[in-house]
Amino acid sequence: MSPLKISLLAVLMTVLLTSAGQYHLQQGRREEADRLRWENHQLRLKVSQRRQAQLAKAEPANQGDRSNTVSSLAPSETSLVDRSNLRPAKVSPVPGTEYRNEGQATPVAALQTLAWACDHGDAALMQKLIVFDADARGKTAAHFASLPPDERPVSVSFEAVAADLYISDGLKHPYPVADVLQLANFESINPERVVLRMPGANGNGYEFQRTAEGWKLAVTMKVVDDYIKETAEPAGRP
Repeated sequence: MSPLKISLLAVLMTVLLTSAGQYHLQQGRREEADRLRWENHQLRLKVSQRRQAQLAKAEPANQGDRSNTVSSLAPSETSLVDRSNLRPAKVSPVPGTEYRNEGQATPVAALQTLAWACDHGDAALMQKLIVFDADARGKTAAHFASLPPDERPVSVSFEAVAADLYISDGLKHPYPVADVLQLANFESINPERVVLRMPGANGNGYEFQRTAEGWKLAVTMKVVDDYIKETAEPAGRP
């Protein structure tokens, strides 16, 4: 066999081996993603069951006491389910089907969509659900500028960075399922801002802002301060 043919054969074998390796790597990643999604589904189920039990226990004490619920919003905007007709959440065995993309017309719709975007890893949609307060954006810019170049986020916008963080958090700490999210209470801060009250569940304390594009999750100074604190190097570390 001529040297040319040997060289061509070697190149061909290298390509085939590389392609096979990439295929097996991608297969492994898909299998790992499927496993993580299923574990996430199981965690959501447990969270939903606990939340349903909490609601059942708290219901007698909460009847008639809705003084802290948003009053400046129209009934259609609060979208609270009539508890007298509440049934246990139906959890599908298919991961991801418990959440709903409901747009941003109301605070609860934005919350539903946020949970859906987290569960589906939809970063583009999550970015559209996020709005930075002006002071929070300024502090975020100053913080990132203070980091060494190799530690700065590579995303093109602060919204993209925040979207990745919220999605990661939503997968690690699953939200209750849609039927439970529909019961969430929102306290009014002002006509354009509400705060989510959902004790014991991920998202409790989130603030939502009315914008021209609909209701969005507000990144506040507290959110930025907590992020900086959590990502700071441990004291005494060189």
